[in-house]
Formats: sequence, C-alpha cells, structure tokens
Amino acid sequence: MNRSVVNHFHVNAQNVVLNVNEGDEYFCNVNPEKREEETNGEPGTSTGTEKAKEVKTSQRQMVWQTDLHRILKYEEEIADLHDRGDLYQEFRHDWVKDYDPSQREIGFLMRYCLSLMLTNHESQANDIFDEILILIQNLSETFLSVLSLAEKYTADDFITMMLGLIAAKMADLDNNTFGDGIEKLKCMQVVREAAGSISKHTPPAKPFLRRFCVKAVRPLFENIQQIASRVDIRNNLIRLKISAFHSLEILLLYADDDIERAKVLERALDFMKETYKDEVHLRKWFGNFSHNLGITYTNLGRHGEAATVLLQALNTFQLAIDFDDKNEQLQDVTRSRNMLSVPSLGGLVIIDD
Repeated sequence: MNRSVVNHFHVNAQNVVLNVNEGDEYFCNVNPEKREEETNGEPGTSTGTEKAKEVKTSQRQMVWQTDLHRILKYEEEIADLHDRGDLYQEFRHDWVKDYDPSQREIGFLMRYCLSLMLTNHESQANDIFDEILILIQNLSETFLSVLSLAEKYTADDFITMMLGLIAAKMADLDNNTFGDGIEKLKCMQVVREAAGSISKHTPPAKPFLRRFCVKAVRPLFENIQQIASRVDIRNNLIRLKISAFHSLEILLLYADDDIERAKVLERALDFMKETYKDEVHLRKWFGNFSHNLGITYTNLGRHGEAATVLLQALNTFQLAIDFDDKNEQLQDVTRSRNMLSVPSLGGLVIIDD
C-alpha cells in the first residue's frame, strides 16, 4: 500500500479542552492561527516588588528576542539546506572551522545542535544540547516559559521543535499533578505539530524525529499516564491520558515508526478497556484507536489483525454515544464500511479531522 495516500485519524491540538476545578478551563492549543496573546508576566520571575518583576520579565524577553533575531538571520541562506534536511552543511564553511560553542549565542548553538542531530552525530549533539540547557537556565527560564515561547514561535519548524525538546527536558517529571500533566501534554503537542510539518516538508529528517523527538516526549507521556486519579478530576484525567496516547501515536506516524506506533495503540486500547469496561464500545476514541491500529497493522503486513481491529472500529462508531453530532457519527460509519469493502485492505481511505 502506498503510505503517501493514507490519511490517519488526527485530532488537532486546539480541539482538546480540559475543564477542571469549578469551571476553570485549560486549553491545549498549538495552532498558530488560533493563539491568543498572553498578558501576564512569564513564569519564573524572581520575587520582589511588582516593578522589579516587570523589569526582570522585560529583560528576559529582550534576551530571547535578541537570540531569535540572530536565528532569523540564518533563514535565507539555509533555506535550500532545510529542504534537503542537511543543516550540518551550514557549519562546514571556513568561518566556523574554529568554532567554539562556549563563545556563541544560544540561537547559534541551537542551529549547531540541530545540524548534529540531523546528521546523527548523537554524542556531540547531546553535549551541545546540555550546554544550551545550562545557558537557558542561567537566564532564569523555566519549563513553562520555554514552552510558552515554543507555542508562539512560528518562523521555523526546526527551531520550534528544538524549543519543544528543551522544554521537555526541563519538565519536572517528579511533579505528578493534574495541572502539571496538562502543561506536559501541551509540550507533547508542540513537538507533534512541529514534527508533522517537518515530516511533510523535509522527509529526509524522519530519522531525526525517531532518534531525538520521540525519545524526548516519552518521559512526559509516561508521567501523564502515572498521574493518580481522584473523583473530582477523573473524567478530565481520562481525556488527558487519551490525548497523550493520541499525541504520541501521531508523532510515531510522522517519524515513520509503525512498530512502536502499533505498541502504543495496543496499549491505548488496553487503557480504554480498563477504563470503560463493558461500555468501551460506546466510546468513539476506542474506535479511533482501533482505526489507526488497523492501518498500522496494514503497513506492517499484518492484514488479518488489521481486518479484526477495523471491524472493531466500525462496530464502535455505530454504537458510540459520545459523538458531537449524528453527522460526524454517520461519516465515520460510512468510511469504515468503505474501508472494509476494499480487497486485502489496500488503498484504504482513513479518517482525517
């Protein structure tokens, strides 16, 4: 089957809304066209008077703006290198032969680190990445402030990805609260959305997605799955964990890793069964995960298993009680029927929202 014509079920990040604590809403939104400007000071501001906080925040924002402007200066000269997924060429010119990472700005370090990642110089890339982390932490930046920048930055998918990887590394994985899990989901979604654009426009970079990006978000995913449930957050926590499963499996799709994606989707189905018991076939996400697993099995040549889970998806879509409207349900049922009617499950048209 030609993978390039297959569209997988994919919910955009801005569709995820988690309601907690007396009507407070946490929007997991990484669509640059729908972002709202934040008016509050960035997290991580030092204590003191309000004026001192404002000055501190302003200074920190100026540092980031300066670094980002330096990054943007490289855009035009390396545009063709982006297309080939080979940023490393940028750093083979004479003027950087004596390159000393400790003497360069954060923006240049990020470019250099990306070049090493994209050409599989993993040990060197990790060393530069650790140095970037130290420099950023010395600026009093936090997981939340770097994540906020990653959500806002739209000029370059690779830099957005790098910011997402930095935020993921900075995340406090010992803090297993529901609110903390929401921020980690946002970070996963930033990485996922950047990966989708990179996969589309720079296919040679897919190994980079597998080696570095999937690895970076795995701890966030596992941390979310380990958050303990309480009566007052149960429903929202279930949605949070389902969204984490979805973000990871779509990231693995972009990374072209069907083997790992199948494992994540199998685990997602087990989670749905454990959560909803006998009512699991009434939940559309059981159908969505079954649907995507069927396509993944097809890509792996496991056609018998693919037919089984695709039939499971059809049955779930017919019975599910949590569709937003009847038209959405009818559309999914019709598509599932069409898929199962195709000989050998080849050339399936897969749901893409």
